[in-house]
Amino acid sequence: MDWLITLLQGIGYVFLHPLFYIGFFTMLLIGVARVKRERSDFHTKVYDFLDETVISLLPGIITGLVISIVAIGLGIVVSIELLIAITVIYLLAIATTQVRWISPFFVIPIAVFGMLLFAFKPWTISVPLFGNFSFEFSESLLVYTVIIMALLLIGEGVLVRTNGHKNTSPKYLKSKRGMLVGAHESKRLWFVPVFLLLPNGLLPSVDFWPVLTIGEQGTYSIILVPFLVGFHQLIKSSMPVPFIQKTGNRIILLGVFVGLVSVGAYFYTYLAFVAASLALAGKEILWIRMRQQDERKTEHFTPQTSGVMILGIIPRSPAAKMQLRVGEVIVKVNGQRVNDQLQFYDALQKNSAFCKLEVKDEDGEIRFAQTALYDGEHHQLGVLLLKAEYELQNSVV
Repeated sequence: MDWLITLLQGIGYVFLHPLFYIGFFTMLLIGVARVKRERSDFHTKVYDFLDETVISLLPGIITGLVISIVAIGLGIVVSIELLIAITVIYLLAIATTQVRWISPFFVIPIAVFGMLLFAFKPWTISVPLFGNFSFEFSESLLVYTVIIMALLLIGEGVLVRTNGHKNTSPKYLKSKRGMLVGAHESKRLWFVPVFLLLPNGLLPSVDFWPVLTIGEQGTYSIILVPFLVGFHQLIKSSMPVPFIQKTGNRIILLGVFVGLVSVGAYFYTYLAFVAASLALAGKEILWIRMRQQDERKTEHFTPQTSGVMILGIIPRSPAAKMQLRVGEVIVKVNGQRVNDQLQFYDALQKNSAFCKLEVKDEDGEIRFAQTALYDGEHHQLGVLLLKAEYELQNSVV
């Protein structure tokens, strides 16, 4: 039962870690800022301010558990000093307000470069009640650090691909020609708790489990470390789902490549610094290239020559019940052709009890959607359309 007590103690550590509370507070701030911007654009919120936290929580935890199994299986051991350094860098990243920098690809490489400095000049600090902390890092710890960095980078790619495209937020932008166009934004912060080993604790050993052994063997304690994984992408040139999934795929490939280099650091320690550089520079280059690719192409959400394009759907609205989708074009409302929001609203008023839409999907196929409207719903169908050049009192129809 000693190992179970050790495991529970390790889980309890996460509730003492400042990143646990600061991370969730940052998630809430992201949601509040999004709702404020949506109200400015559409005079209503699209998703609740807790949406980012709710939809990202379970995927992040599952990703952390998978990484934990691999990390403990490989026998990856960290030090308290490393965790302190990572926490400090995380806090600095959060202070920049750049969500995409609140991520292991940014935080851990800086910690690795710091290890290089401490290799020349070790540093010891004394903290009351906690004792002395010696920032003098070994080669084995350096290797372990870049391996966990690679695992987290792969995990980030998986999260982006599977979860980053959910509930993207519609917004208005000005094109290079000064036209009002639509876009979708994904700004997500995942909480990824990972079990790691600390020396001088207790962990049951399993003889048949493959373990990467570097340095002296001993007993270990297990600790649950909260990692934060940030992601931010603005999409103007296409539908958000395939674009974000493509980004996720590329992050996974980058993570695999960094992982191979990190394994090489087991034999040649200097490759650890190469792996850290690849993670930091590679992720930034990938972000810049995806942004440039989006900028070069024509905007996707633009005024149509015939019909009005759906920029967003409010959850649990009549539009959601009719299974209308972002990117579809509404050609007719109650038998009347529409080309802007005012025409859409006027056509909707012709029948306050029933709504029939003629919709053109992304493949150009025409389909029909209809629903009954009830008191108070006739002006709140729940579709978000591009504004015309004139302002409306309410952008939601």
